[in-house]
Amino acid sequence: MKCPRCAHLNPTAVKFCNECGQMMGFVCSSCDTVNLPESKFCSQCGNLLSQTDRPAADELLKPLRPDVDKSALPQAAVGERKHVTVLFSDMSGYTALTQRFDPEEVRDITARVFHEISTVVAKYEGFIEKFAGDAVMAVFGAVRAHEDDAIRSIIAAREIHERIDAFSLKYEKQIGQILSMHSGINTGLVVTGNVDF
Repeated sequence: MKCPRCAHLNPTAVKFCNECGQMMGFVCSSCDTVNLPESKFCSQCGNLLSQTDRPAADELLKPLRPDVDKSALPQAAVGERKHVTVLFSDMSGYTALTQRFDPEEVRDITARVFHEISTVVAKYEGFIEKFAGDAVMAVFGAVRAHEDDAIRSIIAAREIHERIDAFSLKYEKQIGQILSMHSGINTGLVVTGNVDF
Protein backbone atom coordinates (compact mmCIF):
# COMPACT_ATOMS: atom_id res chain seq x y z
CA MET A 1 0.00 0.00 0.00
CA LYS A 2 1.54 3.32 -1.09
CA CYS A 3 1.57 6.16 1.45
CA PRO A 4 -0.23 9.29 0.18
CA ARG A 5 2.23 11.54 2.03
CA CYS A 6 5.72 10.08 1.38
CA ALA A 7 4.99 7.40 -1.31
CA HIS A 8 6.61 4.67 0.83
CA LEU A 9 5.39 1.16 -0.03
CA ASN A 10 3.89 -0.43 3.09
CA PRO A 11 2.49 -3.91 3.80
CA THR A 12 -1.22 -4.09 2.96
CA ALA A 13 -2.54 -4.42 6.53
CA VAL A 14 -0.96 -1.29 8.07
CA LYS A 15 -3.00 1.55 9.52
CA PHE A 16 -0.01 3.92 9.63
CA CYS A 17 2.84 4.40 7.17
CA ASN A 18 6.00 2.65 8.38
CA GLU A 19 8.14 5.51 7.04
CA CYS A 20 6.38 8.74 8.07
CA GLY A 21 3.50 7.72 10.37
CA GLN A 22 0.72 8.94 8.05
CA MET A 23 -2.64 7.37 8.92
CA MET A 24 -3.50 5.05 6.04
CA GLY A 25 -7.21 4.50 6.55
CA PHE A 26 -10.58 6.09 7.17
CA VAL A 27 -11.91 7.23 10.52
CA CYS A 28 -15.45 5.93 11.07
CA SER A 29 -17.90 8.84 11.33
CA SER A 30 -19.95 6.87 13.85
CA CYS A 31 -17.36 5.70 16.41
CA ASP A 32 -14.03 7.30 15.28
CA THR A 33 -12.27 3.94 14.85
CA VAL A 34 -9.40 3.91 12.32
CA ASN A 35 -10.14 1.40 9.56
CA LEU A 36 -7.94 0.14 6.74
CA PRO A 37 -8.47 1.85 3.36
CA GLU A 38 -9.97 -1.27 1.77
CA SER A 39 -12.56 -1.66 4.58
CA LYS A 40 -16.20 -1.26 3.56
CA PHE A 41 -17.54 -1.52 7.12
CA CYS A 42 -16.12 -0.25 10.40
CA SER A 43 -14.27 -2.98 12.28
CA GLN A 44 -15.55 -1.64 15.62
CA CYS A 45 -19.24 -0.73 15.15
CA GLY A 46 -20.14 -2.17 11.71
CA ASN A 47 -21.03 1.24 10.25
CA LEU A 48 -20.86 1.42 6.44
CA LEU A 49 -17.77 3.48 5.55
CA SER A 50 -17.94 5.97 2.71
CA GLN A 51 -15.73 8.56 1.08
CA THR A 52 -17.55 11.18 3.12
CA ASP A 53 -16.06 9.80 6.34
CA ARG A 54 -13.57 12.35 7.51
CA PRO A 55 -9.95 11.88 6.45
CA ALA A 56 -7.13 10.69 8.67
CA ALA A 57 -6.63 12.80 11.78
CA ASP A 58 -3.30 14.28 10.81
CA GLU A 59 -4.72 15.58 7.51
CA LEU A 60 -6.25 18.38 9.60
CA LEU A 61 -2.81 19.31 10.86
CA LYS A 62 -1.02 19.52 7.50
CA PRO A 63 0.33 22.96 6.58
CA LEU A 64 -2.09 25.04 4.50
CA ARG A 65 -1.40 25.61 0.84
CA PRO A 66 -1.74 29.26 -0.30
CA ASP A 67 -4.65 28.37 -2.63
CA VAL A 68 -6.77 26.85 0.17
CA ASP A 69 -9.70 28.93 1.40
CA LYS A 70 -9.07 29.01 5.16
CA SER A 71 -12.69 29.89 5.94
CA ALA A 72 -13.75 26.52 4.48
CA LEU A 73 -11.59 24.53 6.89
CA PRO A 74 -12.99 22.86 10.02
CA GLN A 75 -12.64 25.00 13.14
CA ALA A 76 -10.03 22.63 14.67
CA ALA A 77 -7.71 23.24 11.69
CA VAL A 78 -7.82 27.03 12.16
CA GLY A 79 -6.90 26.87 15.84
CA GLU A 80 -8.46 25.65 19.05
CA ARG A 81 -7.32 25.50 22.68
CA LYS A 82 -7.34 21.94 23.97
CA HIS A 83 -5.99 19.89 26.83
CA VAL A 84 -3.93 17.12 25.26
CA THR A 85 -1.52 14.47 26.43
CA VAL A 86 1.71 13.92 24.53
CA LEU A 87 3.58 10.63 24.67
CA PHE A 88 7.21 10.63 23.56
CA SER A 89 8.99 7.29 23.37
CA ASP A 90 12.45 6.42 22.09
CA MET A 91 14.37 3.19 21.72
CA SER A 92 17.19 2.13 24.01
CA GLY A 93 19.82 0.12 22.18
CA TYR A 94 19.38 1.95 18.88
CA THR A 95 23.05 3.00 18.65
CA ALA A 96 24.23 -0.58 19.12
CA LEU A 97 21.69 -1.65 16.52
CA THR A 98 23.04 0.82 13.95
CA GLN A 99 26.63 -0.26 14.62
CA ARG A 100 26.04 -3.99 14.19
CA PHE A 101 23.46 -4.12 11.38
CA ASP A 102 23.34 -2.87 7.81
CA PRO A 103 21.21 0.26 7.27
CA GLU A 104 18.52 -1.78 5.48
CA GLU A 105 18.29 -4.19 8.41
CA VAL A 106 18.07 -1.27 10.86
CA ARG A 107 15.30 0.24 8.76
CA ASP A 108 13.38 -3.05 8.72
CA ILE A 109 13.69 -3.48 12.49
CA THR A 110 12.66 0.11 13.26
CA ALA A 111 9.76 -0.20 10.79
CA ARG A 112 8.51 -3.25 12.72
CA VAL A 113 8.93 -1.38 16.02
CA PHE A 114 7.06 1.64 14.63
CA HIS A 115 4.30 -0.62 13.34
CA GLU A 116 3.84 -2.06 16.83
CA ILE A 117 3.79 1.44 18.32
CA SER A 118 1.31 2.73 15.72
CA THR A 119 -1.02 -0.18 16.40
CA VAL A 120 -1.00 0.51 20.14
CA VAL A 121 -1.51 4.28 19.75
CA ALA A 122 -4.46 3.73 17.38
CA LYS A 123 -5.95 1.20 19.80
CA TYR A 124 -6.17 3.91 22.49
CA GLU A 125 -7.39 6.54 19.98
CA GLY A 126 -4.29 8.69 19.89
CA PHE A 127 -2.48 9.64 16.70
CA ILE A 128 1.15 9.67 15.68
CA GLU A 129 2.37 13.23 15.28
CA LYS A 130 5.79 12.17 14.01
CA PHE A 131 8.55 9.59 13.91
CA ALA A 132 12.11 10.88 14.27
CA GLY A 133 15.01 8.42 14.07
CA ASP A 134 14.30 5.92 16.83
CA ALA A 135 11.61 8.01 18.54
CA VAL A 136 7.89 8.56 18.20
CA MET A 137 5.64 11.37 19.38
CA ALA A 138 1.95 10.53 19.83
CA VAL A 139 -0.87 12.87 20.86
CA PHE A 140 -4.02 11.94 22.75
CA GLY A 141 -7.00 14.32 22.83
CA ALA A 142 -6.10 16.66 19.97
CA VAL A 143 -8.52 15.30 17.38
CA ARG A 144 -11.08 13.68 19.66
CA ALA A 145 -10.99 14.43 23.38
CA HIS A 146 -11.70 11.85 26.06
CA GLU A 147 -11.79 12.61 29.75
CA ASP A 148 -9.22 9.85 30.30
CA ASP A 149 -6.68 10.78 27.57
CA ALA A 150 -3.85 10.94 30.13
CA ILE A 151 -4.72 7.45 31.37
CA ARG A 152 -4.99 6.16 27.79
CA SER A 153 -1.48 7.45 27.08
CA ILE A 154 -0.06 5.75 30.19
CA ILE A 155 -1.71 2.44 29.28
CA ALA A 156 -0.48 2.84 25.68
CA ALA A 157 3.09 3.51 26.91
CA ARG A 158 3.03 0.41 29.11
CA GLU A 159 1.75 -1.72 26.24
CA ILE A 160 4.39 -0.29 23.89
CA HIS A 161 7.09 -1.22 26.41
CA GLU A 162 5.69 -4.75 26.77
CA ARG A 163 5.42 -5.31 23.01
CA ILE A 164 8.94 -4.05 22.31
CA ASP A 165 10.36 -6.11 25.19
CA ALA A 166 8.81 -9.21 23.61
CA PHE A 167 10.00 -8.12 20.15
CA SER A 168 13.54 -7.62 21.52
CA LEU A 169 14.01 -11.32 22.23
CA LYS A 170 14.62 -11.94 18.49
CA TYR A 171 17.59 -9.55 18.36
CA GLU A 172 19.26 -9.60 21.80
CA LYS A 173 21.94 -12.16 20.90
CA GLN A 174 22.74 -10.48 17.59
CA ILE A 175 23.23 -6.96 18.96
CA GLY A 176 24.49 -7.91 22.40
CA GLN A 177 21.84 -5.99 24.36
CA ILE A 178 18.09 -5.67 24.66
CA LEU A 179 15.91 -3.26 22.72
CA SER A 180 13.53 -1.38 24.97
CA MET A 181 11.58 1.85 24.98
CA HIS A 182 11.88 4.86 27.29
CA SER A 183 8.82 7.08 27.45
CA GLY A 184 7.80 10.46 28.76
CA ILE A 185 4.26 11.77 29.07
CA ASN A 186 3.01 15.31 29.61
CA THR A 187 -0.48 16.78 29.74
CA GLY A 188 -1.28 20.43 29.20
CA LEU A 189 -3.04 23.14 27.26
CA VAL A 190 -2.11 23.56 23.57
CA VAL A 191 -3.44 25.37 20.55
CA THR A 192 -4.08 22.93 17.70
CA GLY A 193 -4.14 23.92 14.05
CA ASN A 194 -1.84 25.51 11.51
CA VAL A 195 0.74 28.24 11.83
CA ASP A 196 1.10 30.59 8.85
CA PHE A 197 4.40 32.40 8.24
